[in-house]
Amino acid sequence: MEEKELVRLLVVETDVEANFFKGTLEENGIHAMVKGLGDSAFGAALDGPDMSIGRVTRGADVLEAAESESPDLIILDLQIGNMGGMASCLLLRMEQEAGRLPDSRILMLLDREADTFLAKRSKADGWLLKPLDAFRIAKAADALLAGETFAEGP
Repeated sequence: MEEKELVRLLVVETDVEANFFKGTLEENGIHAMVKGLGDSAFGAALDGPDMSIGRVTRGADVLEAAESESPDLIILDLQIGNMGGMASCLLLRMEQEAGRLPDSRILMLLDREADTFLAKRSKADGWLLKPLDAFRIAKAADALLAGETFAEGP
């Protein structure tokens, strides 16, 4: 049986339902570095033995986490503490373009359709509009990890 390659995810958001999410992952044998993760849709969407999930809650911590974890996919909430999602995304892209950070796909979580403009300007590979659900998160993550784009809204 062929073993799947581990997919490394970095989730950047500010909600705090860590016990539910971490418990769901660990019950399924997934090593997760989680300090808190809000919407339980993430647990349902990203659940699987081939996922390693790290999490930060402050935009200022995104670069350090991306450097240490080398995630394949970064799920970045537009509304994160002390450094917004757009600024965080632009910082990651500048570091990648300068060759100081390995390439990662970036999925932004947006609050409203008007925010798609910000996602495009920040060079995100894809975006979802809230409220989120497990099916859409999984579909977007699969598309981005396959090298495609994924966009909701105009």
